[in-house]
Amino acid sequence: MRGYNLGKMLRIARKRKNLTQARLAQLVGIEASSISKIECGHSLPSLELLRELVLALETSADFLLETEHNDQRHDAMVGMVEQYLTVRDAVDKLSPYFDIITKRNKRHEDSDL
Repeated sequence: MRGYNLGKMLRIARKRKNLTQARLAQLVGIEASSISKIECGHSLPSLELLRELVLALETSADFLLETEHNDQRHDAMVGMVEQYLTVRDAVDKLSPYFDIITKRNKRHEDSDL
């Protein structure tokens, strides 16, 4: 379970820096699949890799290694950040469609005048 928490915290730190798994992997000199495995809790980084991740993400090892399973406030905060990231990802994907709809609505308003 500890690997899963580290993976969740790694994902949060990576998203805060607006990095893809591929870009983070490139920065630390590993394959993107390795970042994915760590984020999913299927693998743990070596101490050397952990150091590189901390430097690349401009965070602390304390943040990435957060393992307080019983701290409800911590769990709630991580859940809220994950929800925010999910919503932000969805909005980013839908943003071009919002622009198209806005332009169409503007054209219809202009033509009604």
